[in-house]
Order: sequence, then C-alpha cells, then structure tokens
Amino acid sequence: MQERGRHDVAGELGRALLLSALGDEHSGRPQQALAAYRSTRSLLEDAVLRDGRLDYVRYLAQAHDHESTLVRALEDPAAAVGLARRAVEVWDRLGATDGRDAWPVDRAEARRKLADAHIDAGDGAAAAREFDEAERVLGPVSAAGPGGRLVSTLIHNGRAVLLRRSGKPEAACREVRLALDALGTPAEPQEEQVRVRCPQTLNAALGDLDRHREALAVADEITTTVESLSERGQVSLRDVADARRRRVDVLLRLGHVTEAQAPAHQALREYRSLIDGGRTDLEDEAARLRGALSVALHRSGDLDGAVREMETMRRHFAERTAYPWQRLLPRQTVDTAASLGDDPHTMLLRGLDVRLADLAKVRDGRPRDVDRLLAELACQRQELMSGSLAFIETDQVSQALEDLCGSLVWLAERFPQDAVHEACVETALISGATAMRCLRDGAAERGFRLAVAHGRVLVLDRGRTGHLERWCNAQLAQASWQTYRGEETAAERTISDMEAHLTTLAPSRAPAWSAHARRTLITFCRG
Repeated sequence: MQERGRHDVAGELGRALLLSALGDEHSGRPQQALAAYRSTRSLLEDAVLRDGRLDYVRYLAQAHDHESTLVRALEDPAAAVGLARRAVEVWDRLGATDGRDAWPVDRAEARRKLADAHIDAGDGAAAAREFDEAERVLGPVSAAGPGGRLVSTLIHNGRAVLLRRSGKPEAACREVRLALDALGTPAEPQEEQVRVRCPQTLNAALGDLDRHREALAVADEITTTVESLSERGQVSLRDVADARRRRVDVLLRLGHVTEAQAPAHQALREYRSLIDGGRTDLEDEAARLRGALSVALHRSGDLDGAVREMETMRRHFAERTAYPWQRLLPRQTVDTAASLGDDPHTMLLRGLDVRLADLAKVRDGRPRDVDRLLAELACQRQELMSGSLAFIETDQVSQALEDLCGSLVWLAERFPQDAVHEACVETALISGATAMRCLRDGAAERGFRLAVAHGRVLVLDRGRTGHLERWCNAQLAQASWQTYRGEETAAERTISDMEAHLTTLAPSRAPAWSAHARRTLITFCRG
C-alpha cells in the first residue's frame, strides 16, 4: 500500500488486520495482538481521516478500544488512559453520525474501559465520573439487550474495584452483588467468564474485611468454576493459573500455609508453560506468586525454599523499572511511599532485602549462634505483643508471629536443644491465641498444634516435667479452639490425652486440672 500509494485499500487492510489481532488476543498472544492493533489503528485512521470513510469509524473505535486494554495490562496504565479516551471520542463521533442514541452499548463499554484505565493510573475521581457517564450512555439495561446487561455488570464490578482500592470494602461487596444481580444466569461463554470475574472482586473485598472464611469459600468456588470452564475450552490456562494464585493468597491470609503450597506450585508450572510459550507478560504474576510461596515455606519451617523463592522474586522486580505498583502493593504502602517522597519500587526492594536478611540470619546460624538467635526472636515476639508497634493491625501481628514460628521450627530441626523447643512452645501458643482473635483459622490451628507437639518433646520424650503445666496450657488452648470450631470429638480427644498424662506424671494435680479444663471448654461452646 505504501509502495504504490494505494491508500484506497487502507480501510479493508485495517479491517482484515483487526480480525487478525482479535484472533491473536483470543489465542493468548497479547504482544502480537498489541502490535497488530497499533498497525490496525494507523491504517484505519488513514482511511477515516484521509479519505473520510466513515464506514470504518466503528472498526477504528474497536482498534483503539482493544489497544488501550492491552497497553493497560502489558505496559503503562497512564498511556492506556489516552488511548481509551481516544476510543471514547471515536465511538461518540460514530454515535453522533448515526444518531444521538446509536451504539449505546459500545459507547458505554468504551467509557467503562476508560474508567478502568483511570483506576490503574491512580485517578479514582476520574474513574468514578466515567462509570457514571457509562451508565448514563447505556440507559435502561432492559432496552439494551444481552450486551447491555453484560456492560452494566462490568460497570458495577469496576465500581467495586474502585471502592475497594479507595478503602471501602463494605461498599465494594454491595456493588459486586449489584453486578451479579445485573448479570443474572449466564447464557453464553462471555457471561460465564464475567460471572467468575465478579466473585474475584468480592473475594478481595472480603479479605480486606478480615472475613477470611467467606473469602476462601468464594475462592474455592471460583477455582472450581474456572477449572470446569477450562475443560470446556471457554477460558484460558492463564485464567486457571490466576484462580489458583488468588486461592493461594486467601489460604495464606487464613494461615493455611501447608495447604497453600500445592496450588502455588501448580500455578507456577502453568505460568511457566505460558511464559515459555511467549506470554512474557505473565512473569510479573509468576514473581508475585513466588513471593506468596516463599511466605508459605517460611512459615512451614522451610527456610531454604523460602529464600530460593524470595530471591527469584527479587531478581525479577529489580529489573522492573515501570510497573503499576497499586496492583502489587497494598494501597497504604503506595500512599506511604508517596508521602515519604519514596517510590514503591524502591520500597518493595527494600522490604524484600530486609526479609531476605532476616531469613539468612536464621538459616545460616551455627550452634554457637543459637542463644543469640533465640534472644533476638524473643525480643521480636515481645515487641509484637507489647503494643509498641501501634501501627500494626492484629492480623499483621498474627502473621509476624507465624514468621517467628517458622524460624523456630527450622532451628528446632537443626539444633534440638531444650531452649529451642521451649521457645517454640511459647511462641506457637501466643501465635495460636492471636490468630484465634482475628479468626485466622489455619494459623490458630497450626499454632496450638505446634505448641502441643514441642511441649510433648520436652515433657514426654525428655522427661522435663517442669514444663508440664505449660504443655497442659497448650493442650487446653488447642481443645478450646476445637470446641469453638464445633469439633467436640477432637476437643474431647485432646483433653482425654492431657488427663491421661496428668494422671501418670502429676496424679495429685490431675483432678483439679481436669475440672478446670472442662469448665474452660464450656465457655467456648457456641450452643
């Protein structure tokens, strides 16, 4: 076309290239699709602006629309705003040409995507205005047909994302429910995919509200649905990996560190398969997941694995100079970095370096270092429990105590001294009680179980009866948690085991301890 000056074919060539780009995007080749959309836009602008071919305006709008979405996902959200705004302008021009109320669904969808771009670029006020305008342009959903119902659903879901990032998770949950009401029963694959997308937002908002059990139920439902859709070829492998990654995040929030590892490894294999196939844009998601896996391994006592995954994550993000950090870091962290004149990238790397240094200090310890390490870990525990760190929420204290438990488990496996097991009992018991207060089920169960296990080593395996009372306290705490959870059979087994050992080791104290334990359990009964 350029060699022979045949600009009259620009429109048809652009239209053909648009179909090719759509095919690339649908087949999971976003980089190729983005390049094709850029070429498409150039060709169609030539046809529309040079030759006045208004019959190609619709395709030009679609090219802008899809290009902005991929730029937002793969490159720079700020640049995506300009492209998305241009898509809105082209659609509005088409609407003005064909009549004031023409193309309502497409025009509303373009504004919704502009709002999404504003969210990722950090301009919440502009996003809110565009969501309102998208709703106005769409008009009554009942008159807009199935496409209008889908766009209305996505507008509500987009508002939910905005509300959550603005620190209003309750309002975000309400908006997600409006989205699901607008969608109704999915009737086609695209609606099935959106039906998954909305609960993802709900899952994140529930996590912000510390409603972790509900969040896990939602994450489990999402994973099951996505796996089913994948078997029918209606979602991509990337969707499956993303669902697993989100489930890992919820499991960690609840403290299910062992249960989080298998889906994390599985999702990493899926991401690796996609990355090897050309999806280099997913390296960020894989790196984020490695960070989560590192946390799970640390809290399980595998410091070698934790360091390996954390170092891999750090290497990746050290090379990442431009990234929409609000997708990776909590909103408070991004805001704090801005208020301190710091950038989130530097803050992230600094945080990873601190965590790696803490892990290395314990992992590389020698026998002569054990007393010093125990003293440092005890100091950290005391600092967490004293309330001197006023800016830390109970949930964060609980997670920090899990980290201490993981480090102590590592030390106990390598330096099984009485002092190490004593520290395990003390720290794990406090960890379980703290997790119980903020309803982190997995962390509570694991904390009490660790306290009982390490107490058993001291009292039964080594005959250190001076630790008997502390061990009994750990068993009573475990039984209390089991009773609170409605696991009466498990609680009875725990108390019976305690009573049996008391009868052997301290028969004169056994009746009083048994009566005290059973009175305590009554206070934890829900019925």
